[in-house]
Amino acid sequence: MRHRAWTPERWLPAVVGATLGFHPIAEADTYWHLMLGRAVLRHGTRRVPEPTAFRAWSEPCVAIEWLWDVFTFAWTRAAGDAGLSLLTVLFGAGIGYLVGWSIERRAPSASRVLRCALAVIAMSAVADLLNVRPSLAFMLLLVACVELSYSYVEASEPRNRIVLGVSLVALGQLWAQLHASFVLALPIFASVLAPRWRSLSARGALQLPGAIVLGLLLAWLLGPSGNAVVDLILRHSGGDAVQHIADMKPFEWASLGPFVWPLGAALCLLLALPIVAFVSGAKLDPAAILLALLGAALTWTARRFAVAWVLLLVPLAAASLPALGGVQAANAARFRAIETALALLALCLWGWAYQRSDLSNGPMLHTGTRIGAFPAGAARYLASRPAGTNVLTDYSAGGPLGYWLDGHVRTFVDGRTPMYFDVTDWAVARDVMNSERALDLAIQRYAVRAAVVERDSLLCERLATRWKPVVIEPLYTTFVAAETNDAPLRGLAACGRFYLTQDSCAEAARELTHSLQRLQAMHATRFVSFLRAAAAVQCGTANAQSALTWLPPEHAASVYLPMYRWYASWINLDAGREAAALALIEAGLDADDPLAVRTLLQPSATKLSGQRMRALLERGLVEMDDNAPAALRARLALICSAQADAECARNQGLRAYLQGAREARPAVQWAAEHHPAARVRADLRAWLAVSN
Repeated sequence: MRHRAWTPERWLPAVVGATLGFHPIAEADTYWHLMLGRAVLRHGTRRVPEPTAFRAWSEPCVAIEWLWDVFTFAWTRAAGDAGLSLLTVLFGAGIGYLVGWSIERRAPSASRVLRCALAVIAMSAVADLLNVRPSLAFMLLLVACVELSYSYVEASEPRNRIVLGVSLVALGQLWAQLHASFVLALPIFASVLAPRWRSLSARGALQLPGAIVLGLLLAWLLGPSGNAVVDLILRHSGGDAVQHIADMKPFEWASLGPFVWPLGAALCLLLALPIVAFVSGAKLDPAAILLALLGAALTWTARRFAVAWVLLLVPLAAASLPALGGVQAANAARFRAIETALALLALCLWGWAYQRSDLSNGPMLHTGTRIGAFPAGAARYLASRPAGTNVLTDYSAGGPLGYWLDGHVRTFVDGRTPMYFDVTDWAVARDVMNSERALDLAIQRYAVRAAVVERDSLLCERLATRWKPVVIEPLYTTFVAAETNDAPLRGLAACGRFYLTQDSCAEAARELTHSLQRLQAMHATRFVSFLRAAAAVQCGTANAQSALTWLPPEHAASVYLPMYRWYASWINLDAGREAAALALIEAGLDADDPLAVRTLLQPSATKLSGQRMRALLERGLVEMDDNAPAALRARLALICSAQADAECARNQGLRAYLQGAREARPAVQWAAEHHPAARVRADLRAWLAVSN
């Protein structure tokens, strides 16, 4: 029995799900779920006083997914952030096991290799939803509902059908308390039941299915939304609000291509299998076809249901596997080639999904909260502000601050849109973020005295001109009103990609040192150590060897990797570690960050071989195209002239020189004397003459 419970078809997708879910907490929505879970336990009801928003929102908040909120809050109290992050591992393994079991049931005669490959393909698509959110319960319950529905219609004993029917109703009731997608239980059951309706009618066995349908409908009324469930569905499936929330937007069918993202590739493969089976003359399962159509209809309404489509396609794809048995009977070598190809595709898809998850949620194989992803420094600072202070927060900052500060300060519109904040609330919030007049009026309307916003936003740039930055973090900056007593941080860039300004060294070196000391005292993090290391090489406040000791490990800088790689390569180069510096530059180029080659502008880069520098510069400039900085073109032009490449010196040198890079003039002069074409030499001399 133990062997049957842990067949390769089950444990392999469980391992895939666990590895893809083994990453830190990276979703801001996790925190407002924790916030609501605490509120539900505190007040003993699913309808709680609004715990954190501005007092202007006086209506009670209904915890739509209250059971998930309470479960994760209690789990966090018991296991901490590290334990909370492991929920994705546990749920990923559970979903994988059920998917593997489903494939075994639908295709018992198919080869083990094909069944394992199909399970891995399906689980590689699930990675997009493996975050600490109710979507974990949604995926697990969806697969369980499909399998219970199949078990019910395939059961021969009346007693078994009763047990399975009760289980289906119980699952629907549980689902209604965990995730708003519980309304899918009824169409899933109906899709599996419909093709067998006639046979059930002939046997006079329609009473129990009718009771199951009524039980699933009852879940609609017993859920937290009650009779407002239809309104909840409409708010999540259309309207202005969902057009501006990434995972609620309509699915872009162009992303269905196999080379766009792992989920698109998985969908293509899962759709290809039944098409091949149909063309070969196999009879497809009508119930599986209905489930696949249900998944397509859901995906049509919102991008977030693409994973559900994959899971609902699994029965149809699995039932199509036996059709390949004809190939095995006719040509064993060809069948083995098909097996090998599908297995390799599955492994590649797994690796692709793992890499993609590492970029968006990583570093992989780490627990806890993703370092620097949330405004933890802002929370420490705001804890010292007067109770009830209104803090202007953007969409992603409100949840973490609301949970950590437990209502000590009040926050703006957050990720509970459109469950709590309505269409107009969210539209006005966007206007405040994008319109200077709306921002001014909102500050007056809500008596805002502080703000926590993303560094790369237009709102950050506007606040930087009128308010004082007091906390700077990898992704967020905290501002306070100009009339507050706290001094602003100086020498650090309040907004944008760069943390140090052009004037950090020349005009504000002392202020920069003081700002770093303030940040260290307030919120000693690896990011502050990184800023110290960056200031050391940019401003010469310390030698490169000292900067190396302050530099945090790369996995701790996952949310600001481009800046980290630039400064880390600079520090390593100054410290005489050329190989490490080059590896960091190449890693940046591999990650589509061509500005990683900026390190080659440093004086210490002259120690590198000209050919190696040229290869890196050319690769970066090709990616940057016309947006390449003139200084990089000038550096390449000088290398080309040293290597007697007249056309390269002409192309890069002239372009750099015309953009104001005077250091490119020697390369242009050399090309004007040595280029093989007389017209080009004359042209370059003319350019030099008019630019004297």
